[in-house]
Amino acid sequence: MLKVYFGNADPAFATFNEITPNLTKRLSYWKQFKLSKIGKARVVEIYLASKLIYAMKFYPMPANIQKNIQEELFKYINFPAKIPTVAQEEMWKTYSLGGLKLINIEVKSQTSKMKWLAEMATNNDLKLNLGIFARLLGTQRGGITGKDLIFLQKSYYRNQLKTECKFYKEALLSIAHLEINKGIQDIDAWDREHIFYNSLFLNHQGQTLNITKYCERNGIFTYNQLLQEKEKERKKEPYDKILINMLDKIKINTSIREEDIIQKENGEEIKLKLVTQKQLYEEIIFKIYYRDHHSQSKWVLKLDNPIIWEDVWKTVHNFLTNNCTKTTIWEQIHLNFYTQYNYNKWHRKLDICPLCNNTPESIFHIILNCAFTNKLWDEIEPFLKELHPGPVTEVEKAFGIVQKRENNGISLRNWITYLLRNCISKEERIAYHSAKMPNFENIKHKFNSIVHVEIKLKLLRYKNENNMPFFEKIITHGEILCKKRQDGHIEMRNIYN
Repeated sequence: MLKVYFGNADPAFATFNEITPNLTKRLSYWKQFKLSKIGKARVVEIYLASKLIYAMKFYPMPANIQKNIQEELFKYINFPAKIPTVAQEEMWKTYSLGGLKLINIEVKSQTSKMKWLAEMATNNDLKLNLGIFARLLGTQRGGITGKDLIFLQKSYYRNQLKTECKFYKEALLSIAHLEINKGIQDIDAWDREHIFYNSLFLNHQGQTLNITKYCERNGIFTYNQLLQEKEKERKKEPYDKILINMLDKIKINTSIREEDIIQKENGEEIKLKLVTQKQLYEEIIFKIYYRDHHSQSKWVLKLDNPIIWEDVWKTVHNFLTNNCTKTTIWEQIHLNFYTQYNYNKWHRKLDICPLCNNTPESIFHIILNCAFTNKLWDEIEPFLKELHPGPVTEVEKAFGIVQKRENNGISLRNWITYLLRNCISKEERIAYHSAKMPNFENIKHKFNSIVHVEIKLKLLRYKNENNMPFFEKIITHGEILCKKRQDGHIEMRNIYN
């Protein structure tokens, strides 16, 4: 049951108060499964947030309930760890910006209402809905009504808009986050435009015009009314000097199109009638919450190399790599993960690395400086060169081989090195909690087994998807990692001898 209440004294509270306990129970249920952070974020998006998203189409979520649910989702992502490794705001970002696509409930609520307003403003089939919207909100200050209410600035909604309906106010405040350029279809449409609080009409400082008491008292709201006075002046008839003076000072924004356009932060333009809720969500997340993560400047200084982060994150989300391995690499690149250096920092100790017996001097230790790790890299390098020529560099140890267009060899090489890093990370954790020193040969043997299991899983997947040509093209590339025998069986090679 969807359990959306209508007719109660406070239907919004009743609806979300009913949904919240059930969501908490479902979160507890999912905690039994050992999923990666990326996997958990997908679970939240697909299975846990659906009822919330549906209910938010009807009511704004009470702030206290919204805060509690968002906190519970963040705890679930980090469970069973008690110390979060990466901030929630970073997780809200899209994959291409270094995030996990963890749902931001507030933005999800806002964008569903934005999409609703965008459809009303551009879809002729929704004229009835637009009419109801216009009737409910009435004529607002400046003589603004109906569709025109959708294209105003946030300050107007906060200070001038008069309505008892929280839903409509939240919807209009939400769409004000976007930079929308209202379209003008023909020259006659200019005459009907309202002049106050309208981004098409600006003062000498480039700001929208605030309504004056004179205009409000005399019902002067549209551009056509000013033009009529100008026509009277031209014909040498009595005219209103105040309005002529106002008209002469107005700067018209002529950089407009025939259709309503959303201007994105990256300069890209989208027609309002074509924008999707996904695009709106990603734009608002970027606009409100995007900040360069502190790890980015540290990596630039450490590697002394320019880094195109969008390409890095594209590489991390290698189509061959599973979510568990992606999460390990994602946390390591963010430089806030469970490792001996961080244990020392958190507990104010100087314990040695359980792999190499040296005290870690920086967060980069296990990735770049650990002697045990580097020995594994040295021994795997000849094999990696078979997949793609070129020596192992510190940049590869940090991010993989980052190129805008990966060939099959690079994809396989990144897949193998990410698996290696995930293996090393797990072995460090095991060694930290064990009194025994790790055995180098045993870890090499274990890694061979890990790769073989991964190949078998890929084989099973592509067989079930009836896509064996893809498996043969990618996984058996050059018959380096494995090859298909004449009897159809896959023969796998050991990476470490």
